[in-house]
Amino acid sequence: MSISFPAGPWESWTEEQCIEALRQARWPDGFRCPVCQYPHCSVIRTRRHPLYVCSSCRHQTSVTAGTAMHGTRTPLRHWFRAMQWLGDESTSVELARILGVTYKTAWLIGQKLRDALTLEADAKKLSGDVAVTGGVYGWRCYSSLIPEPTDQPIVIGAEMNGESVLFVKLVQMDLRLAGNSRLLTRYVYDVYSELHVQTAFKMVKTFPLSRDAQPEASIGRLNARHELVRPYASRSWTEAFAGLFESSIVRS
Repeated sequence: MSISFPAGPWESWTEEQCIEALRQARWPDGFRCPVCQYPHCSVIRTRRHPLYVCSSCRHQTSVTAGTAMHGTRTPLRHWFRAMQWLGDESTSVELARILGVTYKTAWLIGQKLRDALTLEADAKKLSGDVAVTGGVYGWRCYSSLIPEPTDQPIVIGAEMNGESVLFVKLVQMDLRLAGNSRLLTRYVYDVYSELHVQTAFKMVKTFPLSRDAQPEASIGRLNARHELVRPYASRSWTEAFAGLFESSIVRS
């Protein structure tokens, strides 16, 4: 189950504010033991983060249990800032400079946040008005018909509501599907639809993506060409996916 916490900016938040935000997100109606659901607990405050001990079964839990931040020694305020900066596509080097931590710490934070984001996206299926398209990212206009290691076949599904994009799912496929529209179409209808779509959808014509473009720029060009997903072109990759951080990082 996913829970969310207040949106940023979080640059000026203290450690206590971060802990309180996580507590409110995990237990909006008051403490509930994750094991027996008992509503009362005692709190141990001598640790880095408060430890909640169930008054019934004595199970111990914390505000970071089951999240990407579980067991971290890095201040929570750095994690909150990282969520915001990763939404702006910052690299690990930039993140280390912004947070004032080592490159190794910044890389680990970024990796855990991205993993949490991936888990959330994988768990959700597209429904309602859905448009699906596919292509090859990294494809060169003058390359041979033989797939190259840089070719990345992908399928993109967009959950639509009129002129608004509600949710987007991008899935990487096997390299053998690169440039083969017949196999790509079969994959979309036999595999992608089974794993990622709940309702009927319309398949959009396959497309090549430029080799030197960043993923967000490539998808922007794609959506500008295809009417079914055109509204997404006015939104950046960051805007579309930043909201997922808030619902996927904290998990019970």
